Amino acid sequence: MNYSNKTNPTLKLFCEEISKYLFNEKHIILNDLKKLISHFSSSIDRNIKGTLEFKIHSKTTAENGTVTTLSETLTFSPKGYLIKSFSQEDHFGEYYTNNEYRIGEDEIEEHIPDYLQNALKSIMIILKEENGFFEFNNNKFDIK
Repeated sequence: MNYSNKTNPTLKLFCEEISKYLFNEKHIILNDLKKLISHFSSSIDRNIKGTLEFKIHSKTTAENGTVTTLSETLTFSPKGYLIKSFSQEDHFGEYYTNNEYRIGEDEIEEHIPDYLQNALKSIMIILKEENGFFEFNNNKFDIK
């Protein structure tokens, strides 16, 4: 999805919530995330260089042996942003998988706040309730 004046305020709030959680709960400050927040707050037209990817994931095993994997992947690049959702249940060798773009390349802008809110809820469930992990990959990311 392309960045726009309509979606940037919502993206700013989305990134702020993730940043607050990481700081308050995990005592982590990610300068690249702060750059994104600043970028989405600014009226100055700047360009994103490289890519920044966040992956939030968890893997849990239930008492009945079912292994559940949950993942949300956020990618910010010069072309725009994508949010991908993945879930998989392994019940004694039978796999049930759901792999979809929460926000793909051609979404309707009016729906973006709802999609971001759903993604944020999933991220918080993964991090808080599922004791998930947070990874990030910086591939020459910068904002100029």
